[in-house]
Amino acid sequence: MFISRGLYQYQICGIVVRLITILYISSVCTRLSSNSRVVQFFANRPILYPGTRGVYMSFSTLTWGVKASFRSYVEGAEGSIAVSDGATRAEDGTFIFTAVPGGDFAISPDGNATGSMRFKGTVTFEAHGGMLKSTLSELGLEVGEDGPVLTVLEAPSNQDRCAIAKLNFVEKDPNNAATLGAKITMDGMYQIADNYPPDTELDPVRLD
Repeated sequence: MFISRGLYQYQICGIVVRLITILYISSVCTRLSSNSRVVQFFANRPILYPGTRGVYMSFSTLTWGVKASFRSYVEGAEGSIAVSDGATRAEDGTFIFTAVPGGDFAISPDGNATGSMRFKGTVTFEAHGGMLKSTLSELGLEVGEDGPVLTVLEAPSNQDRCAIAKLNFVEKDPNNAATLGAKITMDGMYQIADNYPPDTELDPVRLD
């Protein structure tokens, strides 16, 4: 069969272009798969589904009452509740903690939490001549494998941190404050008077 020189050259050029394209795509995929930091970067980006786009909420204060019945018990037993190190107490009995600069905890429009944040302040509950004593210092928000948790310095040594409550996003108000539900953990049971079993509902956490 007779093939013109022009047609033959055209076919050869097409084959070469396809080979170059395949080699280029292969080299790009190889570089991406070998660069774990690039892969991890894209894997860690939160996903916003259609209809959920908007501004991420970030916060400067955390308000939490621990548990209203616990506060009532301590004060009813003629004990004391003291705030220090920057924490304050609101008129409704809850406690207000100010964020330490540098935190990046945020909640996306679809309710997913990312990052971590620490808050200044200490709350100390004491009753029965010191037989009951619970100190909660340097509250923190962190996101673990099972979602966000509330952490504190682990008393009495205050060397390590422990998660005292599991958190779940409940709602946000028009002022971009967020309310998180809280359930006590095993470590939280030991840190808060050793009286409430795991998964006991605590007061909600408010972030402003």
